[in-house]
Amino acid sequence: MQLRKFEFDSGRLFDQELDVRPLTVLFGANSSGKTTVLEWVEEILTRRDALRFDSADGPGQTYVEGYVWFTLDNADVPGHVENDIDRDLKANLTAGEEGATTIEFGGVLDGSSRGDAIAFIASSLAEQVGAGTDADRRLFAASVASSRDYFAFFSNTHLVIRTDSCSEESIAAATRIANDESGHADVLAETARELVATGSAFVGVVTDGIHEAALRSIFPAVLRFEIEPHLLTGVIENALPQIHDKLFALPENVGEGVHFLDYFPVIHQAETATGHPVEGHSPDSWLEHFVSEGAPEPENHFGGVESAAWLRVRTSLKYAAHVLSEHANTRLPSFVAEHGRIEIQLLPVTLWHTGDSRIRVVFRERNIETGDLSEPRDTAVMGAGTARWVTAAVRLACAELLNGTREFGSDFPLLGCERVADR
Repeated sequence: MQLRKFEFDSGRLFDQELDVRPLTVLFGANSSGKTTVLEWVEEILTRRDALRFDSADGPGQTYVEGYVWFTLDNADVPGHVENDIDRDLKANLTAGEEGATTIEFGGVLDGSSRGDAIAFIASSLAEQVGAGTDADRRLFAASVASSRDYFAFFSNTHLVIRTDSCSEESIAAATRIANDESGHADVLAETARELVATGSAFVGVVTDGIHEAALRSIFPAVLRFEIEPHLLTGVIENALPQIHDKLFALPENVGEGVHFLDYFPVIHQAETATGHPVEGHSPDSWLEHFVSEGAPEPENHFGGVESAAWLRVRTSLKYAAHVLSEHANTRLPSFVAEHGRIEIQLLPVTLWHTGDSRIRVVFRERNIETGDLSEPRDTAVMGAGTARWVTAAVRLACAELLNGTREFGSDFPLLGCERVADR
């Protein structure tokens, strides 16, 4: 089988076409839609419902409508699976446009060989009363009936004929038939006129859904080699607490006039309003006490707290995420960095139950004219090229911070040291 062309008929790719060859390479800028095209090709071929969606917008997905043009180039090889499929498709042919004069072959050719089916279809098309000489009609009808070109749209598959699959003699015969205005508008004549005018012509429908599964089974396998951005949050969740501890394990006095905060409290054990531990509760090092507005700040962060106190993501952990974001941006190549910035967002505790991660990695695109940054976009829906670079930059930043190779400059006055010590 040879894939020839994809036509997209919905969503962002509405009314777009993609001609394909045994090797097709897509070029384009980051976020220009290359991966979207590949995802839609995969969806048309496999119907796996594997499209991406933005987790911030919910699980709604765009339904893909489109066509795939293909050639059963091994259809004339006896014993080949494409020989059998081509025979079965032709045995179910309804030639002609819907609503016009048609010829139905369904049931007539059951049990016939591919050669017998082609001969019967060619004879039936040629013997209709229509335009052109008998010799031209038989020559062109033989080309139509033996065509190995198809296009599929959902469950309906159609037999087509293309000029680049026809002999010069057959094209000349089709041209004479198309130019003969004395004959009737029969199926063969209409096919000839469309072929001469556009280079390809609809012959008729060959499936109504019965053969779709068998037909799709011979489409080429879809293989995707990706750096998986959705795995990135797990990498960050593992690394961030270690980066945090490395940052705040530095000496309190790191330079003249520069001091760390005296404490960044950890909730080691949940407590009641009276200060008694809650039995069976596991501590969560991501959380700290947060006192509601108007309530007094507890003097001892490790002891009992006021009844008005709540839990929130630790301020120091958010700062560590900021450090990681800034360092990741320095590791982006210039052709990505000029288009925007990485942000590592720690989700509020109230959202932890809505997904698999406490973290969201986003990219805010920069307006080239104004320099303003856009609303954040999840890596799940940004261009795959950008997502790969973001993933690589964040992974590198995690590794460097964990290995103590991050140099701090004026952007981090609180950490007024030249380098995080290796530990």
